[in-house]
Order: sequence, then structure tokens, then C-alpha cells
Amino acid sequence: MVDVALILEMNPWRDNPDVIKFDEHVKKAMNKKNKLLYEFKKESNLIFVGPRRVGKTTFFKLLIYDLLIHKKKQPKDIVYVSCEILQNHMDLIDVFRFIDAKYFFLDEVTFLSGWEKSLKWAIDQGLLENKIVYVTGSSTAFLKREAFPGRNIRFIPFTPLNFLQYCRLFGSVSLKEKLEHMQSIEELLPNYSEIFKLFVNYMESGGFPKPAFELNEDGKITWETYEEIYSWFRGDILKLGKSEEIMKGLIIRLLQTLSTPISYHSIGKWIGITHRIVREYIETLKNLMYLDLLYQIDLGKMIPLIRKEKKIYFTDPFIVRALEKTVVGRKIVDESKMAELIAFNTFKLARNIYFLKRNMETDFLVNSVKIEVKWQEKTTPRKGTIILSKKDYNKEKNVFPLPLYLLWFLKKKTKDPKDLFIKLE
Repeated sequence: MVDVALILEMNPWRDNPDVIKFDEHVKKAMNKKNKLLYEFKKESNLIFVGPRRVGKTTFFKLLIYDLLIHKKKQPKDIVYVSCEILQNHMDLIDVFRFIDAKYFFLDEVTFLSGWEKSLKWAIDQGLLENKIVYVTGSSTAFLKREAFPGRNIRFIPFTPLNFLQYCRLFGSVSLKEKLEHMQSIEELLPNYSEIFKLFVNYMESGGFPKPAFELNEDGKITWETYEEIYSWFRGDILKLGKSEEIMKGLIIRLLQTLSTPISYHSIGKWIGITHRIVREYIETLKNLMYLDLLYQIDLGKMIPLIRKEKKIYFTDPFIVRALEKTVVGRKIVDESKMAELIAFNTFKLARNIYFLKRNMETDFLVNSVKIEVKWQEKTTPRKGTIILSKKDYNKEKNVFPLPLYLLWFLKKKTKDPKDLFIKLE
């Protein structure tokens, strides 16, 4: 049976709502010069899945802060559970049975074996009627096994900050105002110097909150922060029964070949393992949301070429920098490749994204639009293709500075579900 007393110790605000102000996660968020806060806006059951250290626990604590301090909800209606202290899925059922609350925040639940069955059972048995359940996890693997068909629960990716969110957080007041009302890329040209500096920082810190705040507010990312990311990464790999040695070999090869079309067979040959093992490890990293795949497309048939060479990108610049520091010991991914990685992680929010290899290779085909990343001062236009440069701009010939185009794309073409909760001050 679950230790209810231990769980309630994690919820001191149930006796005094002001106690939430002294929670370590809340205090750190409130003490930042640039505040990344969240507001509770969705009265429905939600599952937030994102990589480790992306700020999911802080997200939950700030939602609880908003419910208690701003929305004046009853303190005893709110309970937070760190699921890493639970032994099995039956403990999760006991949480719903023996703790009286309206809002349940279940943190890091996806490594609790059978958790999805318990949640589905609790919904079916009416234990969650008139209650709201928010869940966080660090793996998408469960989605293949259990999609909660017919249940009132929805999946939301909780990814690192995209470049637009990053600029809204760390940009000047004038830039933030421009981003709020922008209708065209041209409006951002007067702010390009500031945007370019933010993009260079984004290449180093990515959208993970801790390194992003360290770099932009303290001027330097600490060694401990790089180690912290790798420590969680290593722990998840070992927890899933994978070899750290094989994983390190895979990481080195993926960093070396970033942005280059590659096959599982060639990766396996370089490491000294079979292509089947390569596939298994890459799927593991994909499920943990550390990397993603970009497939070639057959333009004639408009179908992805799943078995052909593919591009493999890490899901955030800081994952690359942390793995370089802790596994390789030096930088091996240059700015040009990092710019393409950021472009991929932006464009993959679109419905369809592939790359072209035959004839003239094109980095991305995004909703049938050809896009090529050229991280150079001066670029050569290409007919029928948008060229994304370092600084070059020629609207008539479809040449745009990459950072500006990404901001415009994120503002006009996509909608990040996380934006619903973000509250910048």
C-alpha cells in the first residue's frame, strides 16, 4: 500500500497555501531576472511528455502556485506526487483511492511499470470523476502500447523552449513587442543584431531552462549543468537495460555525421555492432526524446523512403553540447550543422517534413516547400527553393536570414501547445 503520509509531506501547502511560495522550484523561477512562469488554463486530463531536465517539475510547481495564489483554489484540493517514490502501478491506484483531492499532479510517471493501466482503470471506475489529472513523463514509448482510446485524456509534448519562446524570454522589451505583433519578416530586420546574438546563444544553451538562464543571465554555462544532463541521460539508458559503451559509440558517430544522410548499417559497421542493434538503440533515444529522424521522400510517389539513408538530429542544441563535453571531450558540431539542427526542430512542427537527395540535395521539404540552410554571409539563390542564410536577405529571390525566418515560421505557421500555459513577466 502507498505511504500516504510520505506523499502528503510533499504537499505542505495543504495546511497553508502560502508555503508554496517557499518551494525551491518556485523560488528559483521567481528570482530570475527573466521570469518563465506558467498559468493553469486547462481543466482536462493531460499527459506532458518531454526529455529529462526540461523543466517539467518546475512547470507543475508553478501551476500549483497559480492555482493556490492567483486562482484561490482550496489547498486540500491539490496534491503533487513524485512517482519515483511509488513501487508499482497499484500504488498509483491507491493514490486515487486514499487521497482526497481535485487536482492530481503526477510527476515522472512513465518509468512506473503499468502506470497507464492504472490510470485507465481509475478513469473507467469513476475514481477520477470531476477531478483533473496532469501527468509528466520522459518517454513516448508508452504511446505505442496505450493511447487511452475513448478516455478523456490528451497527450501534449513538453519540449525545450523553441527559438521564439527563447527570444520572448530573453529579448529586449522592444523585441518582445515586435514579436507580439509581427506580420512579416521585414518588421524584424531593424532588430536583427539582437536576434542574431540570441540565436548564437541558443546554439549553445538550447531551450533547456537551466543552461539558457545561466548563459543569458550569468554569462556562462557551468560544467555541473553539462554533467547533470548526461547523468540523467546515462541513468535512463541503464534503467532500460542498454549498454553505456554501445551508447557512447553511437553518440560519437551521430555527432560526427549530424545533418548527413546515413544508414543504420554504416553506423553499425563503424561501431562494430549489427544494424539491428543500432536501430534498437536509436529507437530508445527517440522514445526518450533525445533525437528524431528525417526521412527521404520519393517526389514522384510522394511517399517517405523509410529504408533509405536518413538524417538523424538531436532534439535540442544543448543535448549536443552536453554530449560533446561529457562523451567526446571537445566540440565537433560546427555552427553550420547546429543551424540546420535548429531549423529541423522548428520545421518538424509542420505536418509533413522530409529531405531530398536525388539530383540536387535539399535540406528540407516542408509541406511541399523546398528549404535549404546555408549558414553563410553571402548565398546563391536557387530557383524554387527558399535559402536560409546567416545574414543575407533578398525577398524577391527567397533568401532570408535563418533566425528571422524561424521566428516568422513559429509565429505564423505553428502552434506549440505549451504556449497555452506560458506566462512571461
